Amino acid sequence: MEKICILTFGCALNNADSESITAVLQERGFQIIDDKESADLIVINSCAVKGPTETAFFKLLDELKQENKKVVVAGCISQAMPEKLSEYSKIGPDQIDMIADIVDETLSGNVVNALVEERKNKLLIPTARKNPLLEVIPISSGCDSDCSYCITKLARGELYSYPMEDIVNRVRKAKNEGVKEIYLTSQDCGCWGFDIGKNLSDLLNEICKIEGDFMVRVGMSNPDHVLKILNPLIEAFKNKKIYRFLHIPVQAGNNFVLEDMKRGYTSEDYYLIVNKFKKEFPDITIATDIIVGYPTEKDEFFQDTIKLLKETKPNIVNLSKFWPRPKTEAAKLKQLPTETTKDRSLMVSTTFAWIAYQENKRWQNWKGKALATEKGKDGSTVLRNYAYKPIIVDKEVELGGRYDVEVFDVTKYDLRGRIV
Repeated sequence: MEKICILTFGCALNNADSESITAVLQERGFQIIDDKESADLIVINSCAVKGPTETAFFKLLDELKQENKKVVVAGCISQAMPEKLSEYSKIGPDQIDMIADIVDETLSGNVVNALVEERKNKLLIPTARKNPLLEVIPISSGCDSDCSYCITKLARGELYSYPMEDIVNRVRKAKNEGVKEIYLTSQDCGCWGFDIGKNLSDLLNEICKIEGDFMVRVGMSNPDHVLKILNPLIEAFKNKKIYRFLHIPVQAGNNFVLEDMKRGYTSEDYYLIVNKFKKEFPDITIATDIIVGYPTEKDEFFQDTIKLLKETKPNIVNLSKFWPRPKTEAAKLKQLPTETTKDRSLMVSTTFAWIAYQENKRWQNWKGKALATEKGKDGSTVLRNYAYKPIIVDKEVELGGRYDVEVFDVTKYDLRGRIV
């Protein structure tokens, strides 16, 4: 029985793909292990959206080459830059159901390419959960945007929404198998259904009709698509099965930069969405993404981003320095000095650290139910309340259980609590 190690770099969508890759390989009889040193073959499933990820990927690839390891490259990186991977077997995001055949051929010494762009319903591919309490469900592939800096669309293509019935059935099956958390993920959850005459609020309403004790976290949704369904989406979020958690990436606070990025919305649109959600759900967790150092981001434009952060007070900020990605429009522009981007990154980090701590202070002395979701460090447990806030308790409790918790302290990252 050959031993296969699967290494995953990227977002929740990549992790969902890796769970399917695991299941397909196990069905073929391969043994999945975590130790790459002992593996007969390594599957590297990597995104390509950021420069540092690409750098780490190629560094790892060189190390494995020195060790004479057989490798199959999967994920967005294989589809986006196949010319850099000519000596390796490659499989695209739409062909993960073929992974066992590709692994067989590679183990036999052949180099195989499976990079055809297809519309394939991945919900029909088996999956193997890493966490028995968590089901990561892709609801679509591709996206409905055309951002000037993004390489991911080159890999995953146009929007293809998976059928609502298949998604709901997957949720129901997971719930019946004891899953407590459902993560809906895609390149952009906000545009799910636009190609099949439905929208995200329709999907959430159907999922919430399923009886049982489980919670749903909605994945990243771009502002331009949320705007089209804002009121019905807010109504859907009122169901207690939906975490009060909204991941809405703004990327920049200045409209000129947003236009150059081809994001399809204005900063005013972002303010509107956040304010309407906060009016309905005052303690909602808002996550956003920020890119600093875009080539046309002037100093005064960057200050608009700082202003936006201070005024909208997001609870989570995924910060990225701009990296020119090959084959994108933004890569052709004159790049800003590295020091400028570095300084702006530090300013955003410093600003957000203060915001995050102040926002978490609002949860001081909160009492309520929280779901035990994962083991923490040094015998602690991580629980999540209805707003998806992480609450660390300094003891081990049974995962999947709901507990009465009291918050007695906070950090900028999480809440600290005790079981009461």
